[in-house]
Amino acid sequence: MWVKQDTVNVAKANAFSKFKDERILWLPVFKLARFLANTCGETNNCGFDDLSREFGYGKCTIEDITTIYRMADNKTIDGDSKLALKILSNPECKHVLNNIRTVLKRHICNLTHQQLFVNVPEIARCAKQYATTIEQHYKRFCIKKKNGGRRVIEAPDTELRTIQRIILNHILTPCYPYTSTNPAHGFLPNRNTLTNAAVHANAVVVINLDLKDAFSNTTKGILKKSLTEWFTSYGAKQIIKLCCLNSKLPQGAPTSPLLLNYALIKLDRKLKSLSQSTGWRYSRYADDLTFSCKKLDGSTSGVAKVISLVERIIKDYGYRLNSDKTRVHKPNRELEVTGLMLNSGKPTISRKIRRRVRAMVHNYVTRGVGDVHKVNGYISYIASVNPIYAQKLKQAIVTKQSI
Repeated sequence: MWVKQDTVNVAKANAFSKFKDERILWLPVFKLARFLANTCGETNNCGFDDLSREFGYGKCTIEDITTIYRMADNKTIDGDSKLALKILSNPECKHVLNNIRTVLKRHICNLTHQQLFVNVPEIARCAKQYATTIEQHYKRFCIKKKNGGRRVIEAPDTELRTIQRIILNHILTPCYPYTSTNPAHGFLPNRNTLTNAAVHANAVVVINLDLKDAFSNTTKGILKKSLTEWFTSYGAKQIIKLCCLNSKLPQGAPTSPLLLNYALIKLDRKLKSLSQSTGWRYSRYADDLTFSCKKLDGSTSGVAKVISLVERIIKDYGYRLNSDKTRVHKPNRELEVTGLMLNSGKPTISRKIRRRVRAMVHNYVTRGVGDVHKVNGYISYIASVNPIYAQKLKQAIVTKQSI
């Protein structure tokens, strides 16, 4: 964030009281600034002095941000690079973002010709409509786990899923704190299993931990504490009403993965701080926690100590470790992170998967056996890590020649 979130919430409440549009409460800081820039002209400043004080963080004010918007609309953004640096510097990390132009394009220029409140419904009305019938809009079924157990999926019907996707795309996603220092890699744009594994390049020891029943253990209380950091308490309450089932995150709702990321923001900060103080590196993909180190010596805490500290910390945040899924990988064994191998120093597809996919391609092109869609799915996964090898597999399918 470029300004304190509590002051953002106050500014939203002030703007809401004046314009009486509920959707103001959902706007992230940049869109709120744009709204104020468009509705509060030079003659009608909408109490800009008060808003500036509420929005103030050091020398960064709402007036500065709205000026950036006006500059972008007038295509004069290059005319004041100092102001751009001032607004886009991150006061928490004490450094200026590397690519100012990319950030401007992402947060400002792409919004120039878009309506401000595209597809955002009246959330309060929807929450009231589903208040007593939310359970009736879910279908429950089970799928098999790899270990032979069963996972209960609670999937919303088409009507509720549509509303949840709107909340996901237009409320939760724009407000999520996307920063280069955020250790979360699951269900986020431009992040995946590859970026997660890349954090641990050249590791000599890898610890894989798993949060036990992460979705069902993410309760309304945990969510409320996290969401009120980024939304007003009113807004957090409406999100919880529409996206929770039986006071927990349903595993099957489109909003649940990102809401899990929201719920774990503080835990991620704590675990990252722990890893830095003990000589380890940390990243998280969904409920998979990964720690690694480049050397294991006197400057690095031992494996047992790290696991013990992590277990104590996550317990303070309302979660538990699944001890059955705790794995410690050392140099004489395969170093695995979210399905990728690190023994070569950088993430690669495991030999086991490469052989399996190669056999699937061979069976398909020589005997016509297998599902081509399934084969292409595996090839797409390989392409995200090794595009050259994936291209050879695709070529083999096209030419009907085995490799």
